[in-house]
Amino acid sequence: MSECDTERRVSLPYYAPGSLIAKRYMVIKILGQGSAGSVYLCNDVTKPERCIALKVLSGRLTDDITFIERFYREGKVSAQIKSPYVVRSYDLIMDDGLFAYTMEYVAGKSLSERLAETPMPALNFVYQALLHISKGLTEIHKADLVHRDLKPSNVLITADNKTKITDFGIVYLVKELYGQQRQSSIFGNRPQSSSRGNSSKAERLTLAGDFIGTIDYVSPEYVQFGQLDKRSDIYALGIVGFQMLTGMLPFKGEGVFERLHARVETPAPKLHSIRRDVPNSLCDLVMSCLETNPLNRPQFAREISIALSDIMPQSAIAFAKTVEPY
Repeated sequence: MSECDTERRVSLPYYAPGSLIAKRYMVIKILGQGSAGSVYLCNDVTKPERCIALKVLSGRLTDDITFIERFYREGKVSAQIKSPYVVRSYDLIMDDGLFAYTMEYVAGKSLSERLAETPMPALNFVYQALLHISKGLTEIHKADLVHRDLKPSNVLITADNKTKITDFGIVYLVKELYGQQRQSSIFGNRPQSSSRGNSSKAERLTLAGDFIGTIDYVSPEYVQFGQLDKRSDIYALGIVGFQMLTGMLPFKGEGVFERLHARVETPAPKLHSIRRDVPNSLCDLVMSCLETNPLNRPQFAREISIALSDIMPQSAIAFAKTVEPY
């Protein structure tokens, strides 16, 4: 085994199928790996009929209390959201150097995987996905949280087309957000008075670097001023809707800065100029989410779900009813 292989094995522990984690969770298979950890499909041996997903913090991060706190905060946040449109977590685990938490297992694909296969899915699917995501955001925002990283890879689609929001790794607590936001552009020029040492614990946990989120889904107010609130999630939902309807992202550029500047300098291209078969009402709703000024967007996610319920054609209503979780 090479030195590189040894380092990877230490930083990303691998549990083979059949391994027993925390004396309770039997590994069936690994579902995915990232820089922060791994996710496994497991059986709960105390309830053999129950499959869960187990997220394990990377070994290289277990000596850093900040990463451990952030990791468990992610689990605690998703545990408090009780919605069929949000992936829930259950138990926090600390066992002999292992840091993990269990969460609902969603059999299916991410929206990004679905879009890779079908860049422009059927309109009925788009209506249903936007409806479910907006309902999930409504519950997230009711809990005074901002997701901050809504994007297709953080939306899971079940085998029967139910839609669930996941990944609360960089969620923000709204009650700690107001009055403490960074008054700076993500391009730099942060005032010296905004020292990270004076920020709250919640802010320190989310501000691991100068940029938080995913380039193509961040809001203009974050790009310009480093500011965000629930309407930033609504903006991201608009990007996701635009992407599903057109098969492309609204802002293009040769590099990161060009793409970021574009959303500040220019409005999103009109949906109808790209795809003419989308109903005007749906175009208008998605475009309203993409307004540069957050005051001009829907102010609450619930407004979007209500609007969708009003404008959905009968075929989309029938389709949505077949996939309602409960």
